[in-house]
Amino acid sequence: MPQRAALRWTSPPLPNGAPTPLTQVTKPSKTAAAQRFVAVTGASATEAQQYLRESNYRLDAAVDAYFARQSAAPRLSAAQEREATAALHAVFDAYQDPDGEPDTITTEGALRLFGDLGVDVASVSVLPLSYYLNAPSLGHFTRTGFTDGWLRLGLGPALAGRPPPAEVLAEMRRAVPAIDDAFRTNGPVLPPRSPGQAASKKGLYTTVYEYTFVFARSEGQKNLPVDVALTFWDLLIPYAPAYDAEGTRGAAPCFSARQYALWKQFLTEAANVRIISKDTWTQFLEFTQEIDPHFATHDFDAAWPSLIDEFVEWARKQET
Repeated sequence: MPQRAALRWTSPPLPNGAPTPLTQVTKPSKTAAAQRFVAVTGASATEAQQYLRESNYRLDAAVDAYFARQSAAPRLSAAQEREATAALHAVFDAYQDPDGEPDTITTEGALRLFGDLGVDVASVSVLPLSYYLNAPSLGHFTRTGFTDGWLRLGLGPALAGRPPPAEVLAEMRRAVPAIDDAFRTNGPVLPPRSPGQAASKKGLYTTVYEYTFVFARSEGQKNLPVDVALTFWDLLIPYAPAYDAEGTRGAAPCFSARQYALWKQFLTEAANVRIISKDTWTQFLEFTQEIDPHFATHDFDAAWPSLIDEFVEWARKQET
């Protein structure tokens, strides 16, 4: 069996309470939820559908997400933004590598930063935070991405008086649990600060999952080595929307720990592949949301990557 990637920032799969799949929500229920959402929030029907889809048609979660997004990253005056930016720059300066590239935090500084934020560097929490801070790769942050990310996360008003770095770090620590919660429930993505950038219509988990492919690649590479892909799948898959560790949903689409173990075994022992393409990475998440516990409903005529079709053929033989 090929040896796994020697990546320090990994953690064992953790239990996940996945929400009900969209396939189990009836059309009348979706319509009623949308009508109720509009009545409560005053939002448009289009916004109702977006928030409800992102929250798997859990009305309370969708309404909470809507109001959270409306209140996120409030507008700052020019003076307030200058003060908040200066406060964030002071924190950034404390972690950047004095001997490295300018305006860059590298691995040593990133480890100290995560430690001071109370984020376990071996946990999946590193990924959504890195996404919001626009980290180009693991353990690297730029001054621009760092500053814009924390302002996007709504820290601006608390930093407008340019508090000392210790108080800025305290505000950052308070923001981390909400990021984790939104990631683990596939909640809405906070809108970008720039008016020219469109807000993501996908949930935070899905957005971070797709971001991770680029984040995990080596510079200049188009694909992920299988061992690196598996390292990051180990972090991400236990929180996937359709993940059900015990596989107890019967015939409903779900992806269990047993199925994931088969996928890993297939890639490391049966498949003659060394890399994972972006198409396979992206569609594997879709596959986990459509497959049944025994791989019986897989459509070989659909546009799945050939590697996934080969996996299903192999997995069915393991079932007999």
